[in-house]
Amino acid sequence: MEFFFNELSIHNQFKSRDDFKAAVQLFRSYRKAVTEAGFKLYIHRNILERPALGNTFRKGIQRYFERQQVRTLMNLFYKDGFFLPDDACANTEDRFICYYPKGVEEESKDITDSAIAECAFRKIAGENAGSISLEQSDFSWSPIKVSLSQSDDAIIDNDYTLHSLGQRLEGLLPPMSSWPVLLERIERLPDVTLEPYVKTRLIANPFSRNVAEGIYARAKELSEMATTTSRKQFNELFTKYATGTKARFSDSSASEKRDFKDALTFFVDDEQILCPYHGKVKRQQYRIHLVDRPAYERSARIAYIGPKLTKR
Repeated sequence: MEFFFNELSIHNQFKSRDDFKAAVQLFRSYRKAVTEAGFKLYIHRNILERPALGNTFRKGIQRYFERQQVRTLMNLFYKDGFFLPDDACANTEDRFICYYPKGVEEESKDITDSAIAECAFRKIAGENAGSISLEQSDFSWSPIKVSLSQSDDAIIDNDYTLHSLGQRLEGLLPPMSSWPVLLERIERLPDVTLEPYVKTRLIANPFSRNVAEGIYARAKELSEMATTTSRKQFNELFTKYATGTKARFSDSSASEKRDFKDALTFFVDDEQILCPYHGKVKRQQYRIHLVDRPAYERSARIAYIGPKLTKR
């Protein structure tokens, strides 16, 4: 599977410096997710010249990031990226036309000499390829139809959120067969980290694929909350996952914190910390204890995965 970042989804749509910086961070998260899943994210060399905030994407990076960050980002977009080769398959005399969905004012657009054109060419050639676009752009829809000289069509699955990309990558991975496979997959999730002793305690328990799938489902929800791009979106997800009588995440009760204080205390950041907030897996009553309660723009740190610790 090959992925192509759609640089055409950068088109001067950012309303503020914060919007621009969030888009850059989203691209980095896309690349991290694809790379850690064992694939490559190809980009077009002209990405830095795309229009942004009344200037170019390059100028935006140079203006709105600190010096060290600028150096890192320029290396990413100019030196370290997986660029389309100069003799890319789509470098033909034919034209690539992208057709927009019904209801959009602009029905079609010439996208020749772009990453998405290369993606379409690969699809027409029978290869497995997909595109990735920024959120809140002219390409926030899927699938994308591209025609090559009005003779061959390509239907491209286009991910335009980190969540949908994660679901696609998950579908490309083999079934979970052990705790180490589960833990490796969790570590690939954006903004989810495992504290040092999580692995040691989990692998001491007999492996269950059903339990592993339940644990991974909770971890994905943590990643989904941690990577939201607005406080409104986070609040909606928190309400969905962490409120009500059937909440998937909740705090321990006052009596549990008192009676099981030692069991709920974990070694984090060189000190013993009480971590009562947890996610629930119904099968075999497994729990995922977090260092902190989920919050907007806060990464999820997992302190414990294993059987319920507060059994009376």
